Amino acid sequence: KKFSSYLRYRYRQKESNQTIENQPEISVLPYEQHRIRWQMIYTPVTSLNLRSSVDFTMYKEEEGSNSNGWMVAQRIGWTPGQIPLQADLYVAYFHTDDYASRLISFEKNLLYVYNTPSFYGEGTRMAFVLRYYLFSKLSITAKVGWTHYLDDRETIGTGLEAIPGKDKTDLSLMLQWKF
Repeated sequence: KKFSSYLRYRYRQKESNQTIENQPEISVLPYEQHRIRWQMIYTPVTSLNLRSSVDFTMYKEEEGSNSNGWMVAQRIGWTPGQIPLQADLYVAYFHTDDYASRLISFEKNLLYVYNTPSFYGEGTRMAFVLRYYLFSKLSITAKVGWTHYLDDRETIGTGLEAIPGKDKTDLSLMLQWKF
């Protein structure tokens, strides 16, 4: 009752536009993608929840290169019984060869907000969510997330969403009043 674990394997075969060396045109060629996730959930007491996961991905093109990626993540959820508070901490380390072998992870967020960031390269991700119930019908939730890349990139993102540097910080705040 306090420990559960699962192993998930996912195989995908599709086609994508690829460029082949010494050929000027773009070809549509098949690729394979293998994803493995092992997740362990441990609840030593009702107020504490520990969730550990290990992810691995392998991307293989027919005429191109192969790339791999892996990530180790830990999530700690705490809900004390005496204080009207909820806290969640998420920490992950990831390492991938390129964008094709990127990893996707779920992290807690504000109410009605779904967040599955994708990571590629090498770096760490930390996120902290805190919800405090001021009254029975009034709560405030705050989330701060920080991603730090260890590789030699100079920008994060592309186009109008490009951020100079190796760090990305996001902050969200929500005040909820139930009628």
